[in-house]
Amino acid sequence: MNNNYGVIVILSLIAAACAYFASNNLLIGAGVLVVFLMVLLLLVEPMFRRYLSLAKQNHECYRFVSAFIVSLSVSQSLEKSFDTASSSPNKEFQKIVASISSLQPREKLEYLATYFELPQYRMFLSLLDIYVEQGGDIIKISSELMQELTRVEETRQSLSANARKNVLQFALLWIISLAIVVFLRVGLANFFSYLEGNFTYLISIIAYFAFFLVSLVVYSAFYTRVKPRLQWTKRRKAK
Repeated sequence: MNNNYGVIVILSLIAAACAYFASNNLLIGAGVLVVFLMVLLLLVEPMFRRYLSLAKQNHECYRFVSAFIVSLSVSQSLEKSFDTASSSPNKEFQKIVASISSLQPREKLEYLATYFELPQYRMFLSLLDIYVEQGGDIIKISSELMQELTRVEETRQSLSANARKNVLQFALLWIISLAIVVFLRVGLANFFSYLEGNFTYLISIIAYFAFFLVSLVVYSAFYTRVKPRLQWTKRRKAK
């Protein structure tokens, strides 16, 4: 998360520096800095935090359910299967497991539904109830669930790989665009004394950086597939 904040600060400073250099107007530079910081911190950063949280949950759920079912098919024991499946390097997950150590295996699994907030995990619990009540081959009973979990995991990995490539292209596009703005300012140095006081020129600079910011928000929404929502609004609803 600290890395996210660092990227946001650096990006906001670059945008503000370019805006100030292109306009020679301190108010415009300061305004771009403040607006970029507010929008990126309150709107974009929570989207990426939610995206990373969902990605982690999907991967953990896939790993946990797969390990549990395989272990259960061999040991026929819920307790042994839970111990095997819960051996994860994720410290947050380990804290949750440690906090419910006194519960029965089925109660532990039910409690983990508050961590794995996914429909696939609820399906896993339903299939487990069927297995406990009726018996049978847990591998066969859960075959469709495992196929779905595998499909989701493979799709997530594929989308993440493609998204990383698109990020480089998106970033390169805007780097070139900002470079053009800077070179334009240098190239028009002889006329800049007139332009810096021109209302239309200043409005154009403001509109350019407004479009830049909007594109960042829209691209982040497509990248994360998370609906943009102000952080303070979300916290207020949670109270």
